[in-house]
Amino acid sequence: SARRNPRRERAQGMVAFALVLPLLLLIVFGIIEVGRLFVIYSSVSGASREATRYAGASGNSGYGEKYYNDCVGIRESARRVLIFFQPLADEDIIIQHEHHDENDVVTTTTVCAPGETAANSELTLGDRVIVGVTADYVPLLGLVELPGFPISSEARRTLVKDVPVGNLMPGQLPNPVEFVW
Repeated sequence: SARRNPRRERAQGMVAFALVLPLLLLIVFGIIEVGRLFVIYSSVSGASREATRYAGASGNSGYGEKYYNDCVGIRESARRVLIFFQPLADEDIIIQHEHHDENDVVTTTTVCAPGETAANSELTLGDRVIVGVTADYVPLLGLVELPGFPISSEARRTLVKDVPVGNLMPGQLPNPVEFVW
């Protein structure tokens, strides 16, 4: 029987490790990048939904505007949801109102230009608030030459306001004795 040389076996193990290590690192870093991409996508999607939820609220915001006209509040609600460490500029958050005219034709206008604090738009029942959020994905590691690309999400919220409830008109409070559904 041949004698085993421990030095030779140790050298074979080091060569095998050196051959497998780059492939293992490529897989691990790939998993990290795909996870980061998913986090950015989820964050952008959640930011657009939260911003439209804020804009679709009833009443006036703390800034003295109706929620759908409060550009600062809409942008801040989008920024609060972001998970990743990349701040969004005002240009990355597009706020629009979709209005129906008398012929039920939809007209969409960009309401809040970057830097504006409030819109001057009056929306009615059935009109929509649209918020689009865009963030750039740039790979952290330059192992593979992948260009960065934008990740966008757009959410819409239909405004429900001034809806009569029972025999009450919008803004009318019920008399506790006479109120009947």
